[in-house]
This record gives sequence, C-alpha cells and structure tokens, in this order.
Amino acid sequence: MDRTYSRIKLVPFGVHLFKTGDLDPVYVALKGSNIAGARLRRWLVSYWLFYHSGFSCWGCEVPDGDFWKEMARAAANDEPAPTGGRWPRGTERRHFRGERGNDSVGRLRRRFKNAESFVSFVLDGPMDIASVVGRVATLPGFGQWSAFKVADMIDATLGATVEQDNISMFLYDTPRASIIECWERGEVPRRSNHPDPALGLADAMTWLRQHLSDVTIPHKVGQPPDNFSLETVWCKYKSHRDGHYPPFKDCVEIAAGLQDWLPHASGARAFFDALPRPRAA
Repeated sequence: MDRTYSRIKLVPFGVHLFKTGDLDPVYVALKGSNIAGARLRRWLVSYWLFYHSGFSCWGCEVPDGDFWKEMARAAANDEPAPTGGRWPRGTERRHFRGERGNDSVGRLRRRFKNAESFVSFVLDGPMDIASVVGRVATLPGFGQWSAFKVADMIDATLGATVEQDNISMFLYDTPRASIIECWERGEVPRRSNHPDPALGLADAMTWLRQHLSDVTIPHKVGQPPDNFSLETVWCKYKSHRDGHYPPFKDCVEIAAGLQDWLPHASGARAFFDALPRPRAA
C-alpha cells in the first residue's frame, strides 16, 4: 500500500468515513443490494467464515441443503472455485486454512443444520455486546475479534439490536492504541482528573461522539454515531496514520474482489452497484 498520501486529522477523517460510506462499505452494499431473508443469513455466515464479499454473494445462493457441503469444499481448497482459481480468504481470515479451516467448518456442519440455525444460535440469548461476543467465541474458528465483528454485523444488517452499554468491549487493543496515539499527538484532550486509563479511554469515545454529532451512520439511516461505528473510526484512523489506509481503501479492494464473481453470482452485481464509490465528502 502506498504510504505517500496526505494524512487527514481525526475528526475530518471520521466525517469522511460517515459521509461517503467508507465507514463500513460492506454494510452499505448489503443494505442497498436487497439481499434478505435466508439469503442474507447465508451471506453473513459465508462472510464470517471467509471474509470475502464476492464469495459471500455466491454462497448466499447455495441451497440450504448444500450450504455446508460448499463451505467445506471452499475450506479444503482442493479443487478450483467457480472463478477458476483458489477459494478466497479475506485478510482477516488468512489463518482460516488447512487443518484449522477444515476442522472449523466440519464442526460447525455437525452442529448446525444450515446457516439459519447458525444465526439463530447467535441471536438466542441476552443481546448485550458481551453476551453476543461470548456466545460466538465458543464456536470453532472464532476468536474474540471475529466474534466482535459478528455482533457488529447482526446489529448493522439484521435489525437485531445489540446493546452497547459495556464500553470496555469496544476498547480492545487497536482502538485503545489509536486513542493513546491521539493523546500523544494532542489530537484528543486527556482529562488530568482521570488517572484510570479505562476512564480516559471512555472519555475519548465521548469526545469523538460529540465531535461527530453532525453526521449519521451510513447503514443506519438517520442514526448518530454509536459505539460500533466509533470503534471503526478509531481502528481505521490508526491504520490511516500508520500509512495503511488511504481513503476508500476498503471500497476499492472490495470492488476488485467482486469482479471475478460477477458471472457466477446473480446478487454480486447488485452488491457491486450498491458499494460506495470514491468521492469527496
């Protein structure tokens, strides 16, 4: 990734993410593509396993009775994908390969009849952030970070509200490091009367929410920033400052990853068309 782009300060960077859809472009595209019902659940489970939108657009069209068989085929990667190459893995699931991937899909296949029953398990119980993450983290192949993303996605795309009152769940390693770096650069004030780092981190979340009060969440029309979206800003801003996230990086990479799947998944075109495009905020 080219590191020569000009860095944007925290608040303008956050405004850019919200106003252009660059915050969570996958969520925007899912909303705009009208993938719904059982297809949406198959899309989500495909994505949680492989983190690739093109593959997920294909996976959501696999009949329920064949879903786990096709997920196992993708995990094994012994034969070509419909695109003619290897089955894809997103960067976030680069370790979901070989014995680890095969074992995870095999155990999920034995436990859940289909994608619908997988999602039902995620939704079956208390819907606070800690409980949802805790349920998902018990599944094979899902650590704390991937479990957090599952909670984020069901809140963003399924209309199943996840309670976000436990602020500590949003302040894991990456957002914590991002906040501390912003303190050190003087971009975010740190209250001297809060010697407890956890209280200071929570203050930074409140500060950012206040400074982004004029924008709304792209995939939750009319809703002001919540903890899920603020966590995304902190994470992407750290990557931006480190030279790894020029604006619209996700949008460009997701669009590129969809290209090979357009002939093989009818929903891929609608998803591609609904994906945010690079533009001025």
